[in-house]
Amino acid sequence: MNHVRLAVLDPGGMIVSSSQSFRDSFQEAFSGTARNIMEILDFDIRTVNHNRIDHAYTNIPVKNASSRTVDFFLHSLHDDQKKLLAFIMTLHESNNLKSVMDFNEENLCHIDRLTHIGKLAAGIAHEIGNPLGGILAAAHGLKKKLKDEPQKEYINMIIQDIASIKNTIESLRDFARRSKPRFVKTDLRDVLKRTLFLVLPEIQKKNVRFIERTPEAPLEINADPEQLRQVFLNILLNAVSAVQIDGQITLSISLTTRQNHKNYYLVTVRDNGPGIDADDISIIFRPFYTTKAKGLGLGLCVTKKIVEDHDGFIEVESERSKGTTFNVYLLKE
Repeated sequence: MNHVRLAVLDPGGMIVSSSQSFRDSFQEAFSGTARNIMEILDFDIRTVNHNRIDHAYTNIPVKNASSRTVDFFLHSLHDDQKKLLAFIMTLHESNNLKSVMDFNEENLCHIDRLTHIGKLAAGIAHEIGNPLGGILAAAHGLKKKLKDEPQKEYINMIIQDIASIKNTIESLRDFARRSKPRFVKTDLRDVLKRTLFLVLPEIQKKNVRFIERTPEAPLEINADPEQLRQVFLNILLNAVSAVQIDGQITLSISLTTRQNHKNYYLVTVRDNGPGIDADDISIIFRPFYTTKAKGLGLGLCVTKKIVEDHDGFIEVESERSKGTTFNVYLLKE
């Protein structure tokens, strides 16, 4: 069984958390007092460029181990102010990294290390889910018995935090699944209608002006309707999150032909939010990239992968202070 060797490091290199396989790789170090990666590897983490999201290192010597070297990836995690929070490190023996993949920053969704992260979460989701379910049931039961409103507010906070944990687990599990689409004849309008039903409460909460321009005739495509709903749910929720109170979101569908001479349905979601910096547009689909205070930044990566599995693609246009447009191209049957 192939176990991922993963560790979470703070910006100074201290090992905050690590998998058993990672610790097994450096048994002597972990049996001693070493708790900083710089005590284990001949590598100065203080020289890492914090502005880059991902880094690949090869042939890094292991301290106190003659002639042994390792390869590893570092993934930078930032908050919404782009301040470095931590590094995710995944370890490989030297000469293995380059033999199993050609590192390419434009295709991070396909790198096995990130799938492994999701698989770790999927593996423990059941163990976490059962206790959470018990805590949630107990919280709801306690809330019913309480008459004091301030005490009920504390219970509500517990319930909300449990929901946040469950959402985090689900995000990682969705990222891990990456199941193949089950293609059936699907009306694209129906997919969007069902998705809007889920997003409508958020739209109403912010009093967003929503404009829909969709054809009346059926728009048949060969697709997995469940996966496509996930695509448009992610994009629409991002749009709602981006706009201010009384903002505007426009959803439209048109038929277009691209340079490959194939016909596509073009689904456009446009918002008048703050927009995205030009430097960030090229990296918004990377796993764990997010500008939100909450969330893992996996939604758009999963979205892009699903669309590509449907022989489609996504283009993003954005301008600061004017808004963002997501163009989703889906192959017409």
